[in-house]
Amino acid sequence: MISSVRKRMIILLLATLAGSNIHGLMATSFECTKASTATEKAICGDKTLSLLDSKMGKLYHEVKAKKINIYQQEWIKNRNKECDADPSCLEKWTKSRIINFENELKRPASERPRSHKSPNDQYVFSPGQGIICDKKSNFCVDAQGISMELTKDYLGQKAIDRFRKLTAGIKDMDMKIYTFSNGLSCDSDKRICKKSKWDTKADKHWAQVLFGKQ
Repeated sequence: MISSVRKRMIILLLATLAGSNIHGLMATSFECTKASTATEKAICGDKTLSLLDSKMGKLYHEVKAKKINIYQQEWIKNRNKECDADPSCLEKWTKSRIINFENELKRPASERPRSHKSPNDQYVFSPGQGIICDKKSNFCVDAQGISMELTKDYLGQKAIDRFRKLTAGIKDMDMKIYTFSNGLSCDSDKRICKKSKWDTKADKHWAQVLFGKQ
């Protein structure tokens, strides 16, 4: 017969083993039981990543409920490409996304830009306040100008490679003045956006997205 002490030891061991597997099934932004990619498996197999992903998932639903354009699928696609199963990379991306969501939720509804439509807007989008990306022109910008870091975060390394190839012959390129594929033209020094570089009238929608309340 098994002694009471041994029974307690067995129960404690089973509980410990169960606990060690729980974080592999922790609440994340997706079901760990259905994890199929290297990225998803890495997240489910790491307690820190699981907790961060869970927090991001909750914030995502809060942001979505407010009908804010967040382009989460695009972000996930690029995160997976850049990080694969690298824990440090995944942690960095997830923490950055959490901050992005938290900033969006703090922002008053009155300051959120309304939808903007033009022929090429399927390429030009804002993944968060203060950022505009152009999938066709292969770059992202913030209030300071074209940012390779943001381009990598939201469009991936291939976009950076294409952008550098296209601009390789341009000497002394001004990264603070840029034109998007939908014609939108912005100047970070002057903190202004226009519907085109020939237009004299400001585009208040995109100026507000990029530079905040004017």
